[in-house]
Amino acid sequence: MQIPTIPTNETDRQVALDRYQILDTLPEQEYDDLTQIAADICGTPIALISLIDRDRQWFKAKIGIETSETSRDLSFCGHVVANNAILTVPDATQDSRFADNPFVVNDPKIRFYTGIPLKTPDNFTLGTLCVIDREPRHLTPLQIERLTALSRLIISQLELRHSNAIRKTSEAQLSKALMFQQAIFNSINFAVIATDLQGTIQSFNAGAEAMLGYQATEILGRKSTIFHDHHEINQRSQQLSAELNQPIGSEFDVLVAKARLGQVIEQEWTYIRKNGDRLPVLISIVAMQSDHNEITGFLIVAQDITERKKAAKQLKDITDALDRTAIVAITDIQGTITFVNDKFCEISQYHRDELIGQNHHILNSGYHPREFFREMWQEISQGHIWRAEIKNRTKNGSFYWVDTTIVPFLNDHGKPYQYLAIRTDITPLKETENELRIEVKERLKALTELHSLTERLETSNRELQDFAHVASHDLQEPLRKVQAFGDRLKSTCEGSLSDKAQDYLARMLNAASRAQILIDDLLVFSRVTTQAKPFEPVNLSVILQEVLSDLEIRLEKTGAMIECDPLPVIDADALQMRQILQNLLSNALKFHKNSVQPFIQVRSRIYHSDNQDWCEVRIIDNGIGFEEKYVERIFQIFQRLYGRKDYEGTGIGLAICRKIVERHGGTITAQSQLDQGSVFIFTIPIHQTVRVR
Repeated sequence: MQIPTIPTNETDRQVALDRYQILDTLPEQEYDDLTQIAADICGTPIALISLIDRDRQWFKAKIGIETSETSRDLSFCGHVVANNAILTVPDATQDSRFADNPFVVNDPKIRFYTGIPLKTPDNFTLGTLCVIDREPRHLTPLQIERLTALSRLIISQLELRHSNAIRKTSEAQLSKALMFQQAIFNSINFAVIATDLQGTIQSFNAGAEAMLGYQATEILGRKSTIFHDHHEINQRSQQLSAELNQPIGSEFDVLVAKARLGQVIEQEWTYIRKNGDRLPVLISIVAMQSDHNEITGFLIVAQDITERKKAAKQLKDITDALDRTAIVAITDIQGTITFVNDKFCEISQYHRDELIGQNHHILNSGYHPREFFREMWQEISQGHIWRAEIKNRTKNGSFYWVDTTIVPFLNDHGKPYQYLAIRTDITPLKETENELRIEVKERLKALTELHSLTERLETSNRELQDFAHVASHDLQEPLRKVQAFGDRLKSTCEGSLSDKAQDYLARMLNAASRAQILIDDLLVFSRVTTQAKPFEPVNLSVILQEVLSDLEIRLEKTGAMIECDPLPVIDADALQMRQILQNLLSNALKFHKNSVQPFIQVRSRIYHSDNQDWCEVRIIDNGIGFEEKYVERIFQIFQRLYGRKDYEGTGIGLAICRKIVERHGGTITAQSQLDQGSVFIFTIPIHQTVRVR
């Protein structure tokens, strides 16, 4: 295998190549299109624009292969550069220079090769436009000529990149180029339009037809401004007049004024299609010249940039969204910061100039161990995405937390060449977590205290049950004897007792009676939970009627009037429902006003709350009432607002009512004003989720 020789002007040639700044750039449609045309002209599966660098050949555009570069020593194109001439190899296996070349022996198994030198205006060969086949073959002179013309277009494209100007050519050369370009651009997605000096359309390629919806036959001879938004042209006219410091004449002059001055124009415009649709286009306008350097017309090349504009807008939207919501930074592979967004500066309190060139150690809070960051670098340096929560320090020394995701950007070899870090400020969340942690600790403490209180309550309940047992047996028996002997003494000796002795006896019997009532009430209070019955459907209307029947004598004695709503059926302990209604109605009768007929109302309603149905019962009276500041007090055991001389009772009845209601999962309260009557309200679920409480 023969290694390509190095040209004598290699150093200058490399300088010429470098000045175009084309190596290792991203693919560009223009070069890809020209490469595809070369493959189509020659009918080969492989076509390349190959640029010969110091020790490699790099492909600006490629058709039919995947690799982006190969060694210069193995390249066919290196021989073209060395000899500065077209190289044609009909069958590489029969050519001693290439027969044992790895690219001949192995993939892509090159047999045929033709390379056209890419020569700059100052005669430096940068590389080749080459076509390759896996079968031996020959090209026709016409194919060679067309490849040569394409190579010139490639150089023109490179010159346009370098100088943003197009070489002036004679009218005949430009006419040929236009004809050739017409053939080229008819096969690609460009609108190519040629006009005369007044802007009248002379040619209209297939790409223009597809882009604008007109047929060439209906558009030739018309003004090229037919596709433009006239308001946009007027705006550009004012801007251009100010820029050139001279008035702009016709609308077409707005398009070509700079081209008349020998400048190559590339500018975004809005085209209007035949159906009225609008589309953004990138227009390049070149003045066509005769052999005498006189302008004979203009060549307009338009590219639809709708998708590019959409992509740019999408990228801008994403960037704006990140700037508003995320903290973004980019570092190189050593961790040196190369970019930060405004949000990063805002939260860190550093100016951008203070961050660029630094590493993230500037934000280190000292909270995380070295191993934490060592593991981070180990992950991202292997190309893995890494995520964690990090505590950072601002410039003024305060701390903040960020949820951090680091994404490595990988090169063609799968190695990171920079890192993108996207962070979200989670300081409020961490503060909330800390508050929750404290609250959980306090709640655990409260639960411990509640557990202790529950144990004490259970002890108290057991003691209450013991008391009930004592009251029902040990206290009842001596009390009954006191009452029995007192009654016997009164019946047998009343006549022989002095008035003072009879008064003592009456007081004793009265006290014994009150003690009996107190013991009975205490037993009822203690048995609300200890001897309760299971819940079952209870008709409160039936219970109410039974209570009213029991109170019939008191109702007649006081002359009370009573109005009752129908009451519902609920899950309850029937006996305890009777106790509530009896206590509340008895109180309504007991605490009536003198000389005022008692009027009692029993009202009921059903409502839905907390995913269940509730029954509310109101006992409304017109009695003496009380001050509402005592509402909580009256439901406590042994609490009375009035003395026994005025109103009988033990002060336990309402406490029993509350205990019964709470056992049923309900509530009880009262509303009242002194001398304005009272309303006692108890609320109980219609259906009990727990059958026994």
